[in-house]
Formats: sequence, C-alpha cells, structure tokens
Amino acid sequence: LMTGPVWPPECVWPDYTKPEVRDWWGPLYKELYNQQGISGFWNDMNEPAVFKVHQMTFPEDVRHDYEGHGADHAKTHNIYGMQMSRATYDGLKALQPQKRPFLLCRASFSGGQRFAALWTGDNVASWEHLRLANSQCLRLSISGYSFVGTDIGGFVDEPTGELMVRWLQLAAFHPVMRVHSMGNNSDGAAEAEAEAVKKAERNNRQDQEPWVYGEPYTSHARAAIDLRYRLLPYLYSAFQQHLENGRPLLRNLFFLDQKDPNCRKYGDQFLVGDDLLVCPVMKPKARSMTVYLPKGEWYDYWTNNFQQGGQKIKLRLKADQIPIFVPGGSVLPQVDTTPQSTAELLQAKQLRMDVYYAKTGQSQLYLDQGEGYDYLENGSLQQSYSWTADAKGLRLDCKSTGAFQPKFQQIEWHFHGLPKAVKQVKIGRKSLDFSQSDDQVVVQTAFELRKMTLEY
Repeated sequence: LMTGPVWPPECVWPDYTKPEVRDWWGPLYKELYNQQGISGFWNDMNEPAVFKVHQMTFPEDVRHDYEGHGADHAKTHNIYGMQMSRATYDGLKALQPQKRPFLLCRASFSGGQRFAALWTGDNVASWEHLRLANSQCLRLSISGYSFVGTDIGGFVDEPTGELMVRWLQLAAFHPVMRVHSMGNNSDGAAEAEAEAVKKAERNNRQDQEPWVYGEPYTSHARAAIDLRYRLLPYLYSAFQQHLENGRPLLRNLFFLDQKDPNCRKYGDQFLVGDDLLVCPVMKPKARSMTVYLPKGEWYDYWTNNFQQGGQKIKLRLKADQIPIFVPGGSVLPQVDTTPQSTAELLQAKQLRMDVYYAKTGQSQLYLDQGEGYDYLENGSLQQSYSWTADAKGLRLDCKSTGAFQPKFQQIEWHFHGLPKAVKQVKIGRKSLDFSQSDDQVVVQTAFELRKMTLEY
C-alpha cells in the first residue's frame, strides 16, 4: 500500500492501472448516483497529488499493475488520472446505462476525452492567468480535448470586479463554464491550507459569486451568463459537429488560414465552431483593442455592422460585452428569452435564427433530449439550412433528418446585411408579415419550415 497525506492526514490510493481495481471502484458510486440523485462527479487530486513530500506525488519506485505488465510510478504517473476517470465513467455507465455520465477531472492523458471533461487546475486571480486560461483551453482543444474550462476568476487570491467579468465573458465560450475558488472554506485537515484560509478570513476575503462585486459588475456578469444561455442551441450543435468530424470546438485562427501570419500573431482570438469569432479582452481598464479579421466577410455580433476580412480593425470596448464576429453565410441558432437552465431551454417555444448575408450560406442545428442515448437510434433532429441569393432576392431551404420532436413551435428569423430593401417574404405562394429596419429584416415562421423566399 502507498500511504500519504492529502486532505486527510493519511490516504491510500487505488491502483487504477489494474482492471480488477477499476471494476471495484465504479460500483462505489451507487448510493450517491442511484439513491441520492447526484448527477455528476468530480475526480480531483488525481495527478496523483501527495502533500508534504518534495515531488508532491508518489515516489517513482512505487509499483503499479500496469494492465498485468508491471511498472513503476515513473512510467505510470501520466496515465494515473485518466485511468481513474476511466474507472469512474465505466462505473457510472454500468449503474445507470441510460444516463450520460458527467465527470470532471483534473489530471488526464491522451484519450481521456472519452471519459471526462477537464479543467486546467488551480490558478490565480490575475490578468496573466486569464490569458493562460485562454491559451490553455485552445491548446487542449487542438490536442483533441475539447470539453475543457478553467476556474473562472481564479482559484487562489481574489479578482477585481473587472477581472471577474472579463473572465466570465471569455468562459461563456468554454465548454466547461464554472466559477470556482478556494474561498473561505476548509476542513482544516491540511495545515498550510488551513492557515491560508485563516489569513484570507482576516483579510475579509469574499467568495466569488458573480453578484458579490456590486454594480455595475453584477449586471455585466449577468450579461455574460445570459449570453452563454442564449447561445446554447448553437454551442450544442457545434459540439455535435465536433463529435462527428473531430474538428476542435475551440479553434485558433490559423484553422481558417494557415498561410496568413496574422492568424498566428493574433493568437488570443479564436473560433467557436464554424460561426463565431471571439476576441477576449485580456488587459485591465482597456478602452479599445485591435482585432484581426481573417479573409472573408464578417458581421459584428452586437451591432450587425459589416466588415471585410483580411484587415485589422480597432474597436471601442464596452465593459459589458466581449467582441464577437460572425462570418457571412452563417445561420446562428439562439433563444431570445434567456433560459435559466438547460431543462428550461428544452421547454422553450420559440427559437431565434440569425442569418448573416452572403451570396451563399449554410449552417446546421442539432437537437436531442439532452440525456440518454436515443440519439444513436434516430432520436435526434438535425436541420440543415442553405440559401442562394441574387439580384432578385434570397431563397432559403431547410432539410430535416431524425425523429426527435422539440418543443419549439416558431422560429423568429433575423436577416442581417441584405443588400436591398425587402418587398415581400413568401412561403410558397403565401406572403408573410415582416418588419424591416436599417440593419435587419425580422419574420416569424413555423418551426417546420421547408422553404422561404425574400424578394427585393
């Protein structure tokens, strides 16, 4: 047995490289999972972490089963956390075969994305670590690990209200969006941790709920979280595409153009799926920033202003917004009324579709019931949108596959960047009511739309 201190003064570690140990570990979740109704679990400290020793982990000569081949910890260390996730995932799947396991993990390895989401570990409430949060998630994604996130606001120390808001704005686009900090909480088991908490309490440290900073930060934090929930239909669809084709959910700009040196130079900017370009604010008290738009046509998400790509542009920043751009030719699925949970999203009656003009365009919406495995047996809905435009107008086509029936009854279409005023909107021979302003045309249709024409 390998024993040593972590949070309790003496711990014993299972050898997850042994199949019999993994089989023993998984059923231990039965009471929590099946009887108490816990939906997901968090495997922490599984580097493995050991306190009060120089290397902060097992001595290298500790022995492991290593799938029956035998190995020391020097060889096993990097896969230990992933094997714990594997044992947990398989156990949860066996306990509730019709439920999708949710597991959050700190230590993992290549292939670990099959078992658990990942967060990047204990960080610090600083602008430097905000920048690291961005680059870490991008690098994990390009390495095959898309289900990632960070401790929003920093685990150690206390962020300012401005830093907290900017971190929330970035993390709204990370698959794992989670505020987490040391706070004023400790069981007092570890001496160093207990002393750190006592010091924080003497300094009147507050926890990091998004509302504790007062106005205007509470409203700005709410806006960032609302944005995340409005974009859930798009993010879910983008994740399904990632599962189909392996393209990272978060993508560096050079995914668009590897020959453009500015796509490397502006490494803080990133794509989320095919249809969102995000430009996070990484400096305190920033009032403006220069961003780079790769070749193509782009629309400002907030203003609908059109920008030609292949150029740098200077933006005036707003405290409650993160710069976002959408490529021309995109259809962006959202919800207008901000849901307060994913369960509430599934009950929404109206979907919003933002169409960003180009001569041709296409996009996809993917929906399922958010739980279980019916989607493997046709229990999903995939809608493909495409259009062509000419001097007379725009013709939109929608094709649906799958048997899942969502609660959505209507779609509110917002067309941005049309080159001419619209005279008529038709489905077949039927004319529809619509509204028109300088930057968009708005029309409502039934959810089961097949074709629509906008005539100039």
